[in-house]
Amino acid sequence: MAFKTIWKILNTERQFIDGELENVIKAIEYQVLLTEGPDEQALADQVSFVLVDSPSSSFISYENVTEANCIAWVQEVLGDKKIAEIQFELETAHANRDNSVITGSGLPWE
Repeated sequence: MAFKTIWKILNTERQFIDGELENVIKAIEYQVLLTEGPDEQALADQVSFVLVDSPSSSFISYENVTEANCIAWVQEVLGDKKIAEIQFELETAHANRDNSVITGSGLPWE
């Protein structure tokens, strides 16, 4: 079975006023899930942003920002090398998981 990598945004932090702009996202907390069937490994972290001479014409207002926008920004900040390291770390953790674990947690209705 092949691995599936899923990026999720857990939270954002914003600055209400930054120069002429309002509600500027300054940090994004993200999670990367690696799944294979019912098994999954996860890694969560946060990236911070500094708005440097960004033209207001390319600014996306907070209420119009999508999860896809945030994922793209996070991946841009991380870069290809860091993304590959995250993938490798999750695959290694998956390969080294303890298959003898026979308990789990969760809610049956979720």
